[in-house]
Amino acid sequence: YAERGLGEAVGDLTIPIASVPSLHYMAETGRSLAVPYAQSFPGWGNWPARQWIKSHASAPIRSHGKVIGFLNLDSELPNHYSQLDAERLQVFADQAGIAIEHARLHESLAEANEQLRLAAQVKEDVIHNVSHELRTPLTLILGYLDLLREGSLGRLTDDQQQALRAIEQHGNRLRFMMERLLLLQSFDASLMHPARE
Repeated sequence: YAERGLGEAVGDLTIPIASVPSLHYMAETGRSLAVPYAQSFPGWGNWPARQWIKSHASAPIRSHGKVIGFLNLDSELPNHYSQLDAERLQVFADQAGIAIEHARLHESLAEANEQLRLAAQVKEDVIHNVSHELRTPLTLILGYLDLLREGSLGRLTDDQQQALRAIEQHGNRLRFMMERLLLLQSFDASLMHPARE
């Protein structure tokens, strides 16, 4: 096409599959097709960019059982391509379909990795914010507990002492959980090594 100055014309060419019998046949059957003499083939589209074509072979590019495109060979010589050529071309079209599937899979994996990276970042931010927001009030609570228990703020009854022990127990449990959160945040999986015991 480029040799004939038709590169742009082919790039701008839109061919409705339903209106071209050869494309329609391949889209429906998923099978390759040879057109030994294009001008005598029923429904051959004689667009200006294709008038030079005398022989044609085409194979559908398939992905997940669906036809997603076509691989075409054109010649200015009549009877240049046979059905055997079209069948050989199908091998290349099948490889193109596999390559397209791999490219799409790679793209979807890249998107999934980016989503995982963002989710991990959100997790890190939540852990950081929660631990920061809890650390200060928890330190104050446990500090005032020490003052109350020591009697610095006045004598306590036995019931009040028991209530303080319960508050201290749950406060220490909360501090332990917060420290574990911070420890999880600091883990770097790449630096961890398994060891048998």
